[in-house]
Amino acid sequence: MNLVLRRVTITDLTIEMIPTFMKYHNDLEWMIFQGLKGLTLVEYQEKLLVKTDWFEGKQIGIIDNENKKLIGDIYVKFDSLSTCTIGYTIRPEYAKMGYMKEALQGLISWLKTQEITEVCATVLMENEASIQLLRSLSFNIFQENTKECILNRFL
Repeated sequence: MNLVLRRVTITDLTIEMIPTFMKYHNDLEWMIFQGLKGLTLVEYQEKLLVKTDWFEGKQIGIIDNENKKLIGDIYVKFDSLSTCTIGYTIRPEYAKMGYMKEALQGLISWLKTQEITEVCATVLMENEASIQLLRSLSFNIFQENTKECILNRFL
């Protein structure tokens, strides 16, 4: 995948990106709401650099078009021919600057071309920033409990 947007490019992860990925994914204070964290370099390489398809789930990188650095990542898994689940992480120094919103908007547009009609994301209730981001992208909460909520958007 190589989706070039205004400020970011969404692309497959490469071996050169793994040390940067590891740095922010192993910042356990920053990654409090995330699942993929605390691994070694080799473990990240084994998980992220294997050839998978969209139905197995893929972690893709978000590159800043100006400095060509990895600034975040998105996990995408096609649950069926028409639905998918996403998850995402941004490096702390790029948070709340609109990069993830742009990346998710571009991804959603691309997902439409893949005949995906519904996108879902599970978010911990205390992760208010992520819930706000998804709500700004027209996601709605359709299921929640005291721990987490599932948001979806029909395309």
